Amino acid sequence: MESEEHKKFREQGEALKKKEVKVDDTAKSERVGEAEVNSAIATLASLSGETANFFKDNAQVGAENLSGSMAQLKITEGTSNNEGPDGRLVAPGNFYYSPTKESFKELEVSIVTMSRGFYSMDQSTPPRPKFSQLVGGIILEGMKPFIMFVSSKRLNGLWDFGKEIAPFTRNKNMPVPMMAFRVKLTLKRETNEKGQPYHVVNYELLKNAEGQIQITTDIDTLNFFKKSVIQFEDTFESFMEKKEINRDGSPVNKEATRLIETDEYVPGEEVFHTEEAEVKPVVDDDGIPF
Repeated sequence: MESEEHKKFREQGEALKKKEVKVDDTAKSERVGEAEVNSAIATLASLSGETANFFKDNAQVGAENLSGSMAQLKITEGTSNNEGPDGRLVAPGNFYYSPTKESFKELEVSIVTMSRGFYSMDQSTPPRPKFSQLVGGIILEGMKPFIMFVSSKRLNGLWDFGKEIAPFTRNKNMPVPMMAFRVKLTLKRETNEKGQPYHVVNYELLKNAEGQIQITTDIDTLNFFKKSVIQFEDTFESFMEKKEINRDGSPVNKEATRLIETDEYVPGEEVFHTEEAEVKPVVDDDGIPF
């Protein structure tokens, strides 16, 4: 059953969708170079005063940690029990959106915020501390909110994404907040040291046919993203209060739970900061045990 919180998000998203700015169908994605950063910043200089002020005032909103329950976006692996709308198990190598049971090979999203890094217990025998983070975002088709749990080898792609957007979020003339970027999520199949297949997430900035980075500039959509940051971060803190442990495995507080049921989370350099965390191979799919 759809929660009241998710219903409210969905209704706000549907209202925004009706006035959405048309997206360039030729949008593509690949790594960003210095010339592309300068080109995009120059283009943004012509933004309306309201949007330009929003960017400058909110450049670090949601990205500070790149240094109630919500909808989960999971990664389906061979051991997953994610059922589609028809009751059949979703094949490995798909994203799985829990509220609607939909599966996707790729998604266009806005990455709105991330939790700080923290340790939780994995499902090894015996369980071991695992460095983790939570990602909060919006699926742009339908403006659907999601939380994704990222840890193990899946952290690397997220940290690379953090480094890629840093020239924008830290730009002195026209800083661009993380939430404004249109990002394509895809999955890449890899194999761990035991020969078991698993999938990592690629985060790619979308560009149009001219190679220009696609950025959301509609002020109502940006305010919707900003409002969602508070709801995501409240959920993050509630979750970590129960699941966070110290690096040695001892509880952070009396109510800390020592076992987490999945395998996924986030940081990067300053905000995407590894703090020498151990990054282990993925062994299972990742959902959030709220």
